[in-house]
Amino acid sequence: MQTIIIIARKEFLDTLRDRRTLLIMIIIPLLLFPLILYTTARIQISQSQKKQAESLKIGLISQEENTDLRSFLEKQEDFQLILMDGEEDLQQYVREDSLDLGLIISPAFSLSMENFESGVLTLIYQSTDDDNKKEKIQAVFEAYSDSVLASRLENFRLDEQSITPLDVDEVDVATRQEVFGKMAGGFIPYMFIIFSFFGCMYPAIDLFTGEKERGTMETILTVPISRGQILTGKMIVIAVSGLISAGLSMLGLYLGIRLIDEIPEAFLQILDGIFQANTILLLLALVLPMAVFFAGILIPISSYARNFKEAQSIITPLNFLVIIPAAIGLMPGVELNWSTVFIPILNVALASKEIVAGTIKPVYFITVFFSLILLAAFTTILSANRFRNENNILRT
Repeated sequence: MQTIIIIARKEFLDTLRDRRTLLIMIIIPLLLFPLILYTTARIQISQSQKKQAESLKIGLISQEENTDLRSFLEKQEDFQLILMDGEEDLQQYVREDSLDLGLIISPAFSLSMENFESGVLTLIYQSTDDDNKKEKIQAVFEAYSDSVLASRLENFRLDEQSITPLDVDEVDVATRQEVFGKMAGGFIPYMFIIFSFFGCMYPAIDLFTGEKERGTMETILTVPISRGQILTGKMIVIAVSGLISAGLSMLGLYLGIRLIDEIPEAFLQILDGIFQANTILLLLALVLPMAVFFAGILIPISSYARNFKEAQSIITPLNFLVIIPAAIGLMPGVELNWSTVFIPILNVALASKEIVAGTIKPVYFITVFFSLILLAAFTTILSANRFRNENNILRT
């Protein structure tokens, strides 16, 4: 055991000396989330402030010069009404973004209002717009509708309860952490799965393919220790590198959110509930065998490759085999059950999402954990068999 520890320590120090591995394993996972979240928040705030300062240009077609609705719209500070004649021109201007919205008030609008009927409006908008132009004018419509309704109730000497037969009180028994976990919790496992794989990939290439390129593989094999000890020491370094990368990605996410002043306090409280000791330990319990599983897959490939370029070209397609199952875990409706609990990587993504939400069932967690143990054992045996083959590890 002492020999394995010495090998692992030596290989780990060599790994930390490699700038490329250090960048992928530590720097990027730790700094990527704070940089992305801070930049995204700044851009969103800037765009939101810009949109609030802009006024909406609304093309208006109305045969009646004076209607209560038109007067109501003209009083809005953020609206600029532009009178138009033809509907085709109005639609064209909206499509070309010369106008933000188009509004057609029906000829009988005022008569409908006087007869306590519904006034007909036609709203012309472009659904591909990313901003909230439509929602903004709909809010004005609702305000106008409420004022008309209040006036009608006053004329008939009625109150609002007389036209509201049902008054439903809704009680949501789901906690805020559960809601957050189900809606956005899948993003967290998606990222630490990806970073765990990347954290394993470059050390695996360096410790096996790199040894070939440096011409030191033969020297290592002549040392009076077993190949199993050499392999175990190297595998420990690769798995620990993946674990560190995954852990730092989670730390980077936490720090990134903490750095943004505009994050609501309620969200920060949910975040504190998620990043508790028991949640972290459960997540790490899944990441550790998964990292060994990744190491067991990467070692045979990196020991077979003759140089770094060949190893990278062989391993790159594996990225999709990791990304696709993890991405499926983000999809709504995909839940952890007996149909998905045995699917590698997907089961980790779904189980992690349940852990973040605080709704993981012990039987599912245990099943996912032991399935990962079996996969890690299988890939470790595969790596050992490939490492014993001199034609494989000395291939030039």
